Formats: sequence, structure tokens, C-alpha cells
Amino acid sequence: MEEIYILVIFVTSVLVIGSAVKLTGVTANETINRHSPIDALRGWLATSVACHHALITYTWKTEGEWKDSASHFISNMGSIPVSIFFMITAFLFFGKIYRKTPVWTDIITSRLTRILPLYYTLVGVVIIISIASTDFHIIDAKSLSIQILKWLLFLGVPINGFDDSRNILAGVQWTLIYESIFYISLPVIAAFSSKQTSRTAFLTSLAFISLIFTVGVAKEIIRPGLFALFAIGAIPVLLKRNYEHVHDAMRSKVASSISAASMIIAFTATEKYSPTQMVLCGIAFFPIALGNEMFGILRSRGAKSLGEISYSIYLTHGIVLYALFSIIELSIHKISIYVFTLYIPLVIALTSALSVLTYKNIERPWIEFAKRKSLSRNDGKVKGAA
Repeated sequence: MEEIYILVIFVTSVLVIGSAVKLTGVTANETINRHSPIDALRGWLATSVACHHALITYTWKTEGEWKDSASHFISNMGSIPVSIFFMITAFLFFGKIYRKTPVWTDIITSRLTRILPLYYTLVGVVIIISIASTDFHIIDAKSLSIQILKWLLFLGVPINGFDDSRNILAGVQWTLIYESIFYISLPVIAAFSSKQTSRTAFLTSLAFISLIFTVGVAKEIIRPGLFALFAIGAIPVLLKRNYEHVHDAMRSKVASSISAASMIIAFTATEKYSPTQMVLCGIAFFPIALGNEMFGILRSRGAKSLGEISYSIYLTHGIVLYALFSIIELSIHKISIYVFTLYIPLVIALTSALSVLTYKNIERPWIEFAKRKSLSRNDGKVKGAA
């Protein structure tokens, strides 16, 4: 009953707040006009993670420990969106290199300018809050420098002796490690799947991947099994390019029903990041990746608007939660989970409002910068060829 109550509050919040975000004009015309259910799916995924961490925050503040929920449903409101985000990344970027000639400078520039500016801005916020929370007394300048470097490398650690530093972003930075490794590995993948690729890019990629895996696995920073999610996400590209009849079948109502059933089972009956959950998420994802709008649910312009700012939602919701329940200190110690759940619309609304601002002022300018760089490089090549 608790899970159904949370689901109703969450879905209602997303529908209403998505409609409001749509009015801000944050959604690019390209996104509005594009037939891609993935755009709307991102909005649902990012807000689900925000809801998941709101419920973990309740546990943290009432029990004194930041820990996952014993409920499969609440736990999977975090793990399943992350799993599908990994699949989306693989689907989009394997699609850019499969049977093509990748332009590595464009891909690298687009990824650096997409991921780092907002993340590094928020790392600055984490540093300020952490130092302020320790009365601006720097315990050890050298240690502080190392801690900041670790944050810049997506490793959330206590800063200046402040143990709650990692909770300010709700711990989401760990997923950027896997995203980054996937991007770095693309030249290696391209060597086996592209028309043509750079030998230098391949060797550089191979060297970095070898080093990262050796260190990451040894220090238990990386769980190799999670990369299966990227492999699963690449499968729809193969289906789309090689099996046209499968592509068409994936848009049917039968495929929608199978996708929905797989998602329900994954949410309610699987352990987070288990092989069973990965397979079910893949079954649910394939039709959506190939254009299935899930009975029209993923056609919503409100959800597309949330999808446009989904990276901001994903990164900033922790700051909103921390501000509400650790800085302002809204009292939740004596209320039930049912009453606390009524805060979820507020959390999603404030996160969405903040995300509109960060998207317009940080993300979008850097996205446009990368596009201009790509165009100027391509123009230069055309002129050189002439």
C-alpha cells in the first residue's frame, strides 16, 4: 500500500510539474518535433531518482544513516533509472559509430562540454557547503586538495573532515565514472564495428581503459558487471540497422504491453543491478529505443521538457534535498513516511525550477559551444578539400 501511495504522488507530481516546465520554453524545437520516446523517458527517469533519494533522505534524517530502502520498489526507483540511463547512453553513442566513420574530436568535445561544466559547478557548491559546515577551518590544505581532485574525478569523499559531503549531491556522481569509461572505450568498440577509425584513438583508448580498469577494480571503485547495461543498450542499434521487421514490430501494442510488464516485474520483484533486473530493463527498453511511445505516455511534451533538463535534475536534486532537510532543517523526525511523501512534489518542483536555470545558463551555452566547434571544424575541412 505504501508503494502505491508513493507511486500516485510521484506520477501526479511529474505530470503537473512537467506541464509547468513546458511553459518555460526550455525545450528546444528540435526536441519538440523529434519522434523520440527517449526524450520523454529521460524526464521520468531523472525525477524517479529524485523521488528515490527523497525517500532515502527521510531514512537518513529519522534513523541517522544514509541507506537504501528494504522495499524493492523504492530501491528500484533509483537503480532502474540509472540502468536505463546507461542503456540510453550506449544506444545513442553506439549508434553514432556503428558502420560509420566517427569524428573523435566532435564526440570528445560534445561529451566534455556536456558532462563537466554543470558537474564542476556543483562540485564547487559541495566544497563551499563542506567548508562552511566545518566553520571555514581548513584542517589540512594538502588533504583538501586531494579531496577536491577526487571529486573532480567523480569520487565522492568527505571534504575537510565533513562526512556528509557525499550526501550533498545524493551520491549520484558515481554513475559518471561508468559513463566516462564508456565514452573513453568508444574507439576500442569502433575498431570492431565502424567503417573506419583512428589507430591513435584506438591505442589511446585501450591504454586508458586498461589503466582505469586495473586501478578501479583493485580499489573496488568499479563493478565490471554494470557494463553489461551498456552492452544491452547497444542491441537496439543492431536490431534497427539489420532487422527492419523487428524494428517495426517493436512499435506494436504487443511490444508496449511486454515492455510495461517487464518494467513492473523489474520494479517490484528484483534486486537492484541483478542480472534478472538488467535483462528485464533491456526487454522494457528495446521497444522504447526503437520508437514505441508506450500507449502515448512517452509522447507527452511535459515529460519531454523534463527530459530536456534531466541531467540538471539528476545532478541538482541532492542539493535541493540537502538545502531543505539539512540547511533549512524542515522537521521530519516525528512524521510518518506517508506524510513525508507529500514533500515529494515540493522537491521535484524546486529541483525542476533550479534545473531550468542551470540548463539555460550552464548546460545549453556549452552544448551550443560544442555544436559551433563541430560546425567550424567541418567547414574548415570542406574549404580545405576545395
